[in-house]
Amino acid sequence: MQQQIQSAITSPYGDQLNNPTFKHSSSIVIGRQKTQDQNPLRMSLMASVNDRLVQMQQMNQKDVKPNEIIEEVQVEFEGIQNIDYRLAQSVISQDVENETSEADILQQSKILESGLFQCKQPDSYSGWIEKKSNSLFSSYKNKFCVFHDGILCVYENEERKRARVVLNFHLFNFKYFFKQSNNVITEFGLKCEDDEAVFQFKGQHAHDWFQVIKNCIDTYRLNPKFQYYIRPFEEYYKKRLIHNQQFLDMAQTGDILLFQGKHISCKAQRMVTRSQYDHVAMILKYTNGSIYVLEATGTFGVGIFEWKHMAGKQWYELYNKVVYRQLEIQRTTDFLLKMEQFTKENLGKAYSLTVKKILTDKSVMITSSEKNTYFCSQLVAQAYKKTGILQTELSATQFWPGSFSNEKQDLELTNAKLSDEYLIGFNM
Repeated sequence: MQQQIQSAITSPYGDQLNNPTFKHSSSIVIGRQKTQDQNPLRMSLMASVNDRLVQMQQMNQKDVKPNEIIEEVQVEFEGIQNIDYRLAQSVISQDVENETSEADILQQSKILESGLFQCKQPDSYSGWIEKKSNSLFSSYKNKFCVFHDGILCVYENEERKRARVVLNFHLFNFKYFFKQSNNVITEFGLKCEDDEAVFQFKGQHAHDWFQVIKNCIDTYRLNPKFQYYIRPFEEYYKKRLIHNQQFLDMAQTGDILLFQGKHISCKAQRMVTRSQYDHVAMILKYTNGSIYVLEATGTFGVGIFEWKHMAGKQWYELYNKVVYRQLEIQRTTDFLLKMEQFTKENLGKAYSLTVKKILTDKSVMITSSEKNTYFCSQLVAQAYKKTGILQTELSATQFWPGSFSNEKQDLELTNAKLSDEYLIGFNM
């Protein structure tokens, strides 16, 4: 059966599906923060926690209403207001959240000291299949589909600019039905429980596609990662919503996070850059499964924080939405080594967004002093340049958060591609 699938459905990751996990060593070490300590990693971990604590306290004092949060989310992900995926708003206890505990610092020290980035072997397939259409002129239309991490995305063509249909088998309870002839599936359908929409497929490779999807649904039912399935909301298949736990399984080093902040300065930035995002960051994932986020902020420069705080400390309340994009690439040893080296070399550098940077078109025009500072999207662009997947003479300073979104469609990567945008739902 596996041979049949491979012959009908190709994987964008090539032979890496069969290769062992890449691992390498590092010398990153952290511990308890001290006044005289100049360790940039340790300082950035502490600074990130303290900075967002202050922001959370300021937000709670302003008493932001839930409706205000949902209204801006509707801009790109309409219908999400029917799911309360946020924790109930509460005042954070300063006694509990004011500092990272010694045990927590010790745990993070062990993780980062190993310096082993994780390279997950993805379960991903792509290919063409006929999908039933509501059009009066054609009952079935050929569509390009991608299946990965329990999600089936249906596109108009191989460019995959924006999925028309997204079926998340790990989030909603799907049922399947099929027609067969001589033990070969010729047509199959998918329907989410408590929703009337039916998705029907047929074609030369219908049998192989059905086996992949059926195996995913059956396996997940035997060992679900969530305690319950989410009740589908109106046109759920257009929302590209994923559970935070699903994000933890999907996230890999080099993936992108896009943020839409609530602060008035964030809204002003979005107006200037004509984007719905005002901040971008990059994921670092280690072999024990821990996820860290590399970012550049005006408060503490280039820093790193552990993702678990996003839900555990309710940091997501600082944003209207947090969006995730996978970097589809062969994560070779060379790629991971370059990413790790870039992280260590730039951690602790200052934040800077100047007129001089904005006017710098070419990378060769950047002076040595400008290379020692970053703003958020410049940091991510430079990381991609260092790993060789962003090959352009255009300066990293010419990239904004929106450059890494689905809005522009002008980010040309070499031997790599960014997936569709997925809205991360917390506390679902």
